[in-house]
Amino acid sequence: GLQLDAQRSRYCRLSTYCTPAAYCGTDFWRSAAQIVHLSLADSPSTHRIPTRLHTCHSPTRRLRRMSSGPLLLGGALVVGGIGLGYLMASRQREYKQQPRPDVREPRISDACDLLFECDDVQNVHIDKIRPIISPAILAEEFAQSSAVYDTVKEGRMAVRNLVQGADDRLMVVVGPCSIHDPAAALDYAKKLVEIKRELARELVIVMRVYFEKPRTTIGWKGLINDPDLDGSHNINKGIRQARRLLLDLNELGLPCGCEFLDTISPQYLADLVTWGAIGARTTESQVHRELTSGLSMPVGFKNGTSGDVQIAA
Repeated sequence: GLQLDAQRSRYCRLSTYCTPAAYCGTDFWRSAAQIVHLSLADSPSTHRIPTRLHTCHSPTRRLRRMSSGPLLLGGALVVGGIGLGYLMASRQREYKQQPRPDVREPRISDACDLLFECDDVQNVHIDKIRPIISPAILAEEFAQSSAVYDTVKEGRMAVRNLVQGADDRLMVVVGPCSIHDPAAALDYAKKLVEIKRELARELVIVMRVYFEKPRTTIGWKGLINDPDLDGSHNINKGIRQARRLLLDLNELGLPCGCEFLDTISPQYLADLVTWGAIGARTTESQVHRELTSGLSMPVGFKNGTSGDVQIAA
């Protein structure tokens, strides 16, 4: 059944009551329960919609119209839905017509600026905070090929056999002190890979590809931290150049060795490294010893800054 609170007028506010048909003879209207109430009585008169009133004046006519109960219930839901849609559309038009301030799109650096608060207590020695690319995105941008995978796998196995005494060849880590020019490093690698093939029966050659430089006081901190060598510290550019170079070197068939200085760097580069190194300034670091336990390649510990090899042993 359907009852519209409209005061018997042709136009009514959106106040709809739907009652299910309780098929129990003359107690039909007594046992009807109110299940839906969509009330928009507070809305202005312009949101009224026309509808017809179905009124029943006698019990006989009411019983005759019991079969039309589902149809009337559906009609009530349609009426309520149309009214709500009309109201929401009009409100949306009003919102779009309102003047909006001229604002620029938010950037990631804005969030960093909000997080970075400098006062007499916190971030006293911090100049600026900038976001860096995630390891997963970088690995997708510069993905491993099958040739790179084979070079890394075979190189790690060869070094592991040397350490365990299963191979009597000599391992040689050769290359520049640090990488500052990827193009020059690639040119160097093309010459080194030829020597690697010539001496493969006597030597296991790993190219030294160090991207980070530890400093006791001050100085250039390596390609990753400052790829432009001008103090701009564009780490996103440096980490991309480092991974790109490692991919190119492994494509040549040349295993690579890296010193792990920053404990975050292996997340970006470790899958391309055959041999890892812990340097003199970090060989006693508990954090770097824990880092080494999680790395998947053989890792060498250097002597301490005093020259004592007992620390490494």
